[in-house]
Amino acid sequence: QSFDTYRHPLEVLARHPDIPHAIVDYRELVADPPGAIAAVYHSLGLPMEPGFRARLAEEGGRARQHVSRHAYSLAEFGLDAGEIRERLGDLFERYGWDEDAAAPASRGGGP
Repeated sequence: QSFDTYRHPLEVLARHPDIPHAIVDYRELVADPPGAIAAVYHSLGLPMEPGFRARLAEEGGRARQHVSRHAYSLAEFGLDAGEIRERLGDLFERYGWDEDAAAPASRGGGP
């Protein structure tokens, strides 16, 4: 993914603060899909029907049982952890991405 994938949406949102939005941390989405989606609904002021909430909980249980067999490295994509950390340093601080998040493709999260 390009660095613009991280920067451009935030720049657009900063120019339009009146537009409702929600930013979802992938780590939270993976750890608690129903909770992450409920937080999005809450942030946007949207009602969540009880049936939908129950369905999310059901699917969240299934998702937690999934184990990926894929393993990726930054090198496969011509990326360098140091460059990622340097170019997205402000986002690492803003969102609490730790140092090992500089290798997101191997974990499926972070930047």
